[in-house]
Amino acid sequence: MTQKSIDSNFLSEKESRQLQLVKRAETFMRDRIAAPITLSNLCQELKTSPLFLYYAFSEYFGLSPIQYLKILRLQGVHRALKSADPQTSKVTDIARRYGFWNMGQFLIDYRILFGESPSNTLKKGRGMKRLGDWETRKILIFKQL
Repeated sequence: MTQKSIDSNFLSEKESRQLQLVKRAETFMRDRIAAPITLSNLCQELKTSPLFLYYAFSEYFGLSPIQYLKILRLQGVHRALKSADPQTSKVTDIARRYGFWNMGQFLIDYRILFGESPSNTLKKGRGMKRLGDWETRKILIFKQL
């Protein structure tokens, strides 16, 4: 999946509104990464309809807003695990800081996205490659989540 090319000179009014909405939604999500966020919360905060928000995220990321939030959270856990001390850190504590409470589902999602268990990431520590935000936009596998 590729991120939609964004050249503000060529955006229609609708595309421009979608882009601004996606940016505001992403900021809201990042600022409250561990908070329980629902589609209803997002729409209320952004003063938009669920359908318009869904279409905007679909257009720019190929994901729903909630799928995108899950990936942001998983990436946050991944970064935290890579920089954590394996002797003093626990995967569950780090996962909970990013809003994951169902550890079974978290483990499944983490393995799908990163190809290994969170405990392996923690053990490997700081030597692992850091994921960039651009990879968020390329993850098609999470469309089914």
